[in-house]
Amino acid sequence: MEPIRDNKNLPIPERKPEDVSYQVMPHLSEKQSAPQQVVKPEPEVTASLGAPARPSFFKSKGFFVSLITFLVIIVGTLGYLWYANRDQSRQPDTVVSRLPKVWLMQYFNTEACQDPVVCGDEADPESDGLSNLDEFKAGTSPVSPDTDEDGLADGDEVNVYKTDPVLKYTDRRTIAVQADYNDGHSLKNNYDPLTPGILLTETRISQITADATTFGLHEPTITTLGVSNGNQSSSNQTKTISVFIENKEFLPETSFINRGDTVVWLNKDSDQHKVKYNLTSELPNFDSQVLGLDQTFSFTFDVAGTYNYFDELSPEITGVIEVR
Repeated sequence: MEPIRDNKNLPIPERKPEDVSYQVMPHLSEKQSAPQQVVKPEPEVTASLGAPARPSFFKSKGFFVSLITFLVIIVGTLGYLWYANRDQSRQPDTVVSRLPKVWLMQYFNTEACQDPVVCGDEADPESDGLSNLDEFKAGTSPVSPDTDEDGLADGDEVNVYKTDPVLKYTDRRTIAVQADYNDGHSLKNNYDPLTPGILLTETRISQITADATTFGLHEPTITTLGVSNGNQSSSNQTKTISVFIENKEFLPETSFINRGDTVVWLNKDSDQHKVKYNLTSELPNFDSQVLGLDQTFSFTFDVAGTYNYFDELSPEITGVIEVR
């Protein structure tokens, strides 16, 4: 620690006369006067104007920008809702269906039926006596009147003959398969497919006759068995059947109709097709427009005969309409 030094030895700081202010009593001989009061001028006061007043928000540029942005959003939202509603209103109505989407897609190339005449639950587009819903329950095809190709319409097998519509040989004997004794062949020769090798009994004939009267018979049953439509009340009514253009073929390939009936071709292919018949001058010709996906062409047949028609854009695709 540094020792304290004696102040006597410290140098006396030099002071200038102007640095020292003396107040001395005046001499008695001098005229005394009151000391003058020194008035120091007050610092000049300057009025503070402060920052300029801010304009009202509703008159500011930001307000107008926000307002314009808000209006643009409102107009855009309303425009979108209008367009969405307009676009939705232009969509065809979807038919309420109990049919599975997978099944509808498999046979009609759509998960939501939009044409009840073709893919509705109660529709029978190929006129085999079974509605689409019944076809689904029976495991048969709604676009082929004879799923198992035994010469009997699917509906007739289910409702009249009680045979299996997806089994060509209800008579499962080896000889029946080898000799091609399918259900249609057996019935044509008066044998009962339900009782292999045995002729139709009177009871079975009565049952078949009664059910044929109730449900009617359909093609190809009528042609296979050489019988008339059992339901006479409906034999004089015209009908409309559908032929599907799918996988580059007509389904069914052969259709049987009566005079006055109408055939509707529906294209389920992504390729374009053109249905045409112009082979003879004796029968009316028909020539469709170019059919895109899900487009149709219809023709009413008033003249009996065999119409071997084809696809003009793909001539290898052929079909037959038999008109009675």
